[in-house]
Amino acid sequence: MNADRTWHVLSSVEKYALKHSVEETLKYVENIIGTHRALRVKEALFENRVVKIVSSNNEEHWFFLGKTNTYILIPKTFCSCIDFEINVVERKKIPTCYHLVTQVLAQVYGRYRIVRDIKSDDLLCIYDEIEERQISATLHKYLLLKR
Repeated sequence: MNADRTWHVLSSVEKYALKHSVEETLKYVENIIGTHRALRVKEALFENRVVKIVSSNNEEHWFFLGKTNTYILIPKTFCSCIDFEINVVERKKIPTCYHLVTQVLAQVYGRYRIVRDIKSDDLLCIYDEIEERQISATLHKYLLLKR
């Protein structure tokens, strides 16, 4: 089953990252997802494009800010990007997309943005906006207000 493969690969990346530097881990990741995707992981990691939202009822929600789209992440399990849908789920060409790898590394190395105590209505709005337009003005508003 492909979900098991994704979980296993991302768990191994996490375990490796916990014992190694970012640069060593990026080399490890390159062997798994290839040079092109590993470079995108590095870029996204250093640009802090992973966002963790902690809702008012203490639930965690993860998002990836792409250059043009925002993706919903379920750590080690799912990404709403087209690469995940086509190359991971349908073609089974790769074990995971680079967004999920970036999320794992961002969590290990503390390289993510965080928004706390977001209202459930606003959280729902973020999910709706991403589903409809692949980007969320509400999420960006929260990130700007945080500065």
